[in-house]
Amino acid sequence: MKRYFFLLMGCALLVSGFTSCEFRGRNDYTPSLYTSCFFIHYTDSTAGDTLGVHYMGESGTWQADTIVQGDTVRFVVGVNSYANNLVSFGMTWDTAAMCVELYAIDSIRPGLNMDSTNAGVGLLVFKPGYNYASFPVRYTPRKAGVHKVTMTVTSDSNFPTSSLSFTQPVR
Repeated sequence: MKRYFFLLMGCALLVSGFTSCEFRGRNDYTPSLYTSCFFIHYTDSTAGDTLGVHYMGESGTWQADTIVQGDTVRFVVGVNSYANNLVSFGMTWDTAAMCVELYAIDSIRPGLNMDSTNAGVGLLVFKPGYNYASFPVRYTPRKAGVHKVTMTVTSDSNFPTSSLSFTQPVR
């Protein structure tokens, strides 16, 4: 009799444990943000080369190799929210020190809310149902110094943002 009582109590606890869970059929992932293919075009020639980027030990902070004022750097940004929806991508920089451009976004235009998107200031707003985008960025430093670029992606998950920063020393 005790055996049946404990078996019944175990089943009751198991059932109550499963019914207290939330089964929305939704997964929550922190959105990812990555960059690749850093390529530099020198201001004084038609030659180009890859640009080294190194992790600096701070959370999400990277540093690119030193370039010369007027050189143009191109790279690719990718954002992914996996099973969730992308909400926005934002990019900030010192507009007096650098000229930054998100260009060739035509391939992701169907997934963008064009009423709210302003690529000129580094803001892309996505339509619901869009969970991945990849697009090129280029920048040209206007003056010498160490300049910082910060990128942030937002999704509709419970872990909504992810950011990445890099600094660019310029001679």
